[in-house]
Amino acid sequence: MSTAVFCGSFDPFTTGHFNVARRAADLFGSVTVLVAANSEKKCLFTDEERLAIARDSCAEDARICVQLCSETIADAARRLGAVAIVKGLRDSTDYNYESHFAGAMRALGAPEVVFLDVEPAFAHVSSTFVRELFRYGKDYRPYLCRGAHVLVENYLAKKGEK
Repeated sequence: MSTAVFCGSFDPFTTGHFNVARRAADLFGSVTVLVAANSEKKCLFTDEERLAIARDSCAEDARICVQLCSETIADAARRLGAVAIVKGLRDSTDYNYESHFAGAMRALGAPEVVFLDVEPAFAHVSSTFVRELFRYGKDYRPYLCRGAHVLVENYLAKKGEK
């Protein structure tokens, strides 16, 4: 059995992210979701909150492990013995961005970056879309994994977003 890593800021982790993680686990046997700790990126949720949401979202699949990543993705992938770094692609905009990421990973000696085309049912789902739903008081629950709803509601209430 081999393993892959699936990395991102996951602000928050969505049903689309879970779908990619599950499919990566189907392909590689296991996958480690790396929640990027990036002090330069302005996230709605803290590192610890994003980690908890992702862990809760993936709890039903024992093949998926979730960790906070405070090192380069290339270093984390090598440390974990990953054979691939998985990225989900919704459209050509994602491809343009992620192909640059793949080039950077090659330059750093990381495992190969593998692109998974997002299933059509999740093509419109993004963390940005879900945050917009929070902002306008719309129902975001269809876009979050079942277990994460309570966590997200608690975090939003604490932040005064709900």
